[in-house]
Amino acid sequence: MKDFTGLTLRGVGGGPYCCLMFFFALFFIFPILGHADQLVGDMTVRVQGQGRTDSPKEKSPPDERLLADDNFRRLTDTLYNEACITDGVMAIGTVKRDINDVTDKKLDREINYTWCKKGKQSIKKSPGPRFTHLESIRIKTYTGSGAPNHRKSTQAFLAPTSQPNTSQLERLQDDPQALMRQLEALSQELSAGTYQMSINSWVLIDQQVDQSDWSTDVCENKTTSESFYWRTTVPGQPEKTAQGSSQNGPETTLSAPPGGRGLVASWELTLDPKEFAGSTLVDESRPAFKGGYKEKISAGWSFRPAAPCDRVKNAIHHGLAYAEAYTDPGPRRQSNDSYLCYVDRAAYVILHHGQPAPYSCDKPRKPDEGAEIEIGVDGNCELQHEQEYLDKMAGQCAPEGETTGILAHEAVHVEQCRHDQQRYNSPDNDYWGDTEVRAHLAGVRVMHDWMRENCPDDILPLEQRMQRIENTWRNSR
Repeated sequence: MKDFTGLTLRGVGGGPYCCLMFFFALFFIFPILGHADQLVGDMTVRVQGQGRTDSPKEKSPPDERLLADDNFRRLTDTLYNEACITDGVMAIGTVKRDINDVTDKKLDREINYTWCKKGKQSIKKSPGPRFTHLESIRIKTYTGSGAPNHRKSTQAFLAPTSQPNTSQLERLQDDPQALMRQLEALSQELSAGTYQMSINSWVLIDQQVDQSDWSTDVCENKTTSESFYWRTTVPGQPEKTAQGSSQNGPETTLSAPPGGRGLVASWELTLDPKEFAGSTLVDESRPAFKGGYKEKISAGWSFRPAAPCDRVKNAIHHGLAYAEAYTDPGPRRQSNDSYLCYVDRAAYVILHHGQPAPYSCDKPRKPDEGAEIEIGVDGNCELQHEQEYLDKMAGQCAPEGETTGILAHEAVHVEQCRHDQQRYNSPDNDYWGDTEVRAHLAGVRVMHDWMRENCPDDILPLEQRMQRIENTWRNSR
């Protein structure tokens, strides 16, 4: 096998050569961007295609007439993901994959004439029988029950396109200290330059197929059809075939679990540790015939240095806004089903300095299809999705102060649930609000302590505001 240096690894052995290869792997398979530096940003890969999927019929047989030969496919497949680059290693944050793949076909032909028997006579009928094939294919990202976490099925890799001077390094393999100094120098050179970005994603797809063949018997003045339908069920279920009929003919419905679709793209980019962004055409296919299906893949990216102090500061503002919103008696007077929506609205007003929220709570908000499951405490007092949350936050370059603050928030909920599980699971807005005030303030305190230690010049004067929120909460109980 070959590593990124282009040297062949023939096995695991001892001696200086083994040490040399270890250092190559350490410094060049994972290029250094400054040991403490992080770049945070996002990437978008978009596949767009359109055109006929097969060539049109150039000429009809002499005994028939072509009435329609329509065939068109239109595809958009967009992959968006957050990412954090730490020492050249890329972690993936939130991932969204949106597929919209539509194909419509219609082949309609008519025989010029036919002979119909009427007793002992044959009568010429013109036009003759008509045959119509209709097909509709609709494919989108599967978001139903059992849909996988798209972040877990998405990987991204960053590797330098330049090659190190291996002959020079081999001459230094007997001097480990000199070799280390040379490797460190080379690794620092890789902090800016041309890199190869590679990304691949795999998702389940929801496929719906409607297909029918119609025929008209002009002698009997009768139209018959045969139809086939494909419907997607949930993952893990066996395929099932159901037979039915309509007034025109038989119908077959196949129910099957969702299939899968991958997306792979690789391109070069110029990296600057301070900030870099760009876009490129990754690939483009040519149609096999005039009007045929063609496809192009494009990519865009934007990265900037992570700002841990600003991020924790924003998390503190968010936590305090929600602590204050949960003390508001207005949302508590609403129904239990809409309580959280009214709390969100109150927090929005606080965070946006009095600006009204751009949504209403009169109608239930639709859940975000494909949204990742968030960390939380279930009805059995168990913390759920902790590792998924930590992995996602790593893909956003979230600092330790933010993640430990959120975990402290959830730890309070675990304690509340274990103290009185029945009440914790009851639909009581006042109790719900009280538990959230305590949890948000606990999380904010942990974040504030982290700010004091790591961002002393940017510390927020929070004590008075936190005390005011606590006093409001206690007075309302």
